[in-house]
Amino acid sequence: MRSKRRAVGLGITTVIVIAGAGGATAVALGLTGGDGAQSAQPSSAAPATTTGVYGVDTPLESLPPDPTHVATDEPVSVRPPADGGASVLLSFSGYDDTTGSVEVDGYLPGVAEDSGTCTLTLTRDAVTVTAAVPGTENINDTDCGGAAVPRAQLSPGTWTAVLSYSSSSTRASSEPAEVVVP
Repeated sequence: MRSKRRAVGLGITTVIVIAGAGGATAVALGLTGGDGAQSAQPSSAAPATTTGVYGVDTPLESLPPDPTHVATDEPVSVRPPADGGASVLLSFSGYDDTTGSVEVDGYLPGVAEDSGTCTLTLTRDAVTVTAAVPGTENINDTDCGGAAVPRAQLSPGTWTAVLSYSSSSTRASSEPAEVVVP
């Protein structure tokens, strides 16, 4: 007597994800084994997913659609006041222990040129000390960075700092700022 072995069916589901320009299409094929017969039938056992941020699977149907509207506004340009009252805005003023100097940095909004000079003027009582650096053109402004006066040229106390910018076409100054020298 011949014993029959009963073939045990093994279900294998393979998901193939085909990405296209307009989105993604998932095809699920159900392959069954056991008696040698195989079938290719659509299956909806698992939703199609894509690996998202940090390896987390995200169902494709939850992904946002491609944007159809994008920003097309013209760039906004900052211009100095029409009355010629352009002013240098300070971004830093103070005593720097690391360099042993008073440093004042700023920028002139709405004027983008690199042909001018930035001058730091420190005043205390009847004493005036200056330092100059070239202005640096930026996208919409002129930067005045790194104007510094060494501690050796300054007495301890409170000094008034003004950062000014001068070129063949532009003259501007900051509001006065107080700087304490130790």
